[in-house]
Amino acid sequence: MIHSQNGALFKNKEVDNCIKWSINYATQKKFDSANKYRKRALDWSKSNGDVYLINKANYSSALVLYWQDSIRKAKNILNDELLNSLSNKKLLIDSHILLGEIFNYEKKHKEAVKSFIKAEQLIGDKQNFNHQDSLFQMVINIRFALTYTDLKNYKKAHQFYEKAIVVNPNRGNNSEILYRISALYFDENKIGKAIKTTLKAIDIEINNKRKLFL
Repeated sequence: MIHSQNGALFKNKEVDNCIKWSINYATQKKFDSANKYRKRALDWSKSNGDVYLINKANYSSALVLYWQDSIRKAKNILNDELLNSLSNKKLLIDSHILLGEIFNYEKKHKEAVKSFIKAEQLIGDKQNFNHQDSLFQMVINIRFALTYTDLKNYKKAHQFYEKAIVVNPNRGNNSEILYRISALYFDENKIGKAIKTTLKAIDIEINNKRKLFL
């Protein structure tokens, strides 16, 4: 029994490590190495038989495939392996967000909006948001903003960025959102506002770094 438990724990850790290495290599565009660890995570999770681990490995696999432009394969995993069978709330929300990102990449903006709405509906009662819920809502608002930026509906894009700032659980660190707003101002050819917003984001980063050394 003890050996069985130790073996399961080892496989769990091995799956997590393979997922981390796969994503790490993918962010560096080292896709040969990313795919090696992606496949290893899938194999280890299936041999363990743990449904959550299998779903987790499938999600990371879809993410890595999307990053290397294997769009059809990524969508197949999301639609066939995850969205119709997931019970884990976090993975289900992540999967809908990822599918929305893929639809945006394909310029299927209406489908992207539908995916983000589904993700938002899964979060739950906004009056009882926890930290994770707030993070999800912030990410979804940013994805909405990017979608409307693509559609050149800059007014709606600004509205969703402002919503992202309001719901951000890390209230003292809105620099990433501000950089995105700055880029939006550049798209609108509002250079003065773009520069002002960029400087505001830089000030936030400087202040946060200063606090780390206090």
